[in-house]
Amino acid sequence: AQYVPENFLSEPVNVTYPTVEIYSVAVSSSGQYMICCEYGGGIHMSTNYGTDWVQTSAPSANWNSVAMSSSGQYMIGCVDKGGIHISTNYGTDWVQTSTPNNVLWTFVAMSSSGQYIVAGGLITATFSPVPLYFSSNWGKDWNTTGTPTAWVGGAISWNGQYTLTSQYLGGTGNWLFLSKSGNPVVTNYQTNNIDLGTIFAPYVPENFGVTWTLNASAPSADWNSVAMSSSGQYMIGCVFGGRIHISSNYGATWTENTSVPTAFWNVFAMSSSGKYMIGCVFGGRIHISSNY
Repeated sequence: AQYVPENFLSEPVNVTYPTVEIYSVAVSSSGQYMICCEYGGGIHMSTNYGTDWVQTSAPSANWNSVAMSSSGQYMIGCVDKGGIHISTNYGTDWVQTSTPNNVLWTFVAMSSSGQYIVAGGLITATFSPVPLYFSSNWGKDWNTTGTPTAWVGGAISWNGQYTLTSQYLGGTGNWLFLSKSGNPVVTNYQTNNIDLGTIFAPYVPENFGVTWTLNASAPSADWNSVAMSSSGQYMIGCVFGGRIHISSNYGATWTENTSVPTAFWNVFAMSSSGKYMIGCVFGGRIHISSNY
């Protein structure tokens, strides 16, 4: 299928567009390469800043998360009970890694070079905990680390030194874990059932995640996804059942973009400069901005 994006600043394009469940998006540093994955479908890719989209050779599966290196050469995706798959040639070919198949993989993240990768998930039948999985050689080999738990999200710094992961604890809340070249350690910030839809406002990490402060300039809402430029100057957040909010001054102030529709915004990603942004609506279209 061909996916026709909408621009943030234009009216919706009148096109025949399939309804799909896009669960994750990723963008290269330049914004030239973009990928998105379907839960119950394939991985789709654009090599011209989101203008045209094609389905890659990755198998049809319940894809939960995708990531890519800064250049776009290395791409990775994880499947709900289907392992982790990687491409080393700009999305042309995909191979399954040695990671187990019985894990509901919830997230995967990749360093700028693609060398360092972190992934997490849980065992769905019993919500059994699993450790974090790390690779330091472009996905060839994997090691486990961290206390086994139900991992629901994570990110990794450009050089692979820092990782930030989130743990799901049901009614007792969710913890963020910060790692610096070692096992994850819990931060002093606890959410309150983020994944259960509790209304909350974005938190901004300070001094490499040692302390966290509430960003009071952003409204309290059902925030569903956030993204940030390489410098941290440009930030974007989306409200599930609402609109997109953007900050261009390191999170000091936030502006609602009223030119985009109110929708069930699902996930967002951004190029290194912040110029290119991509977001998707749950069960709807891909939206792209090329002007910050």
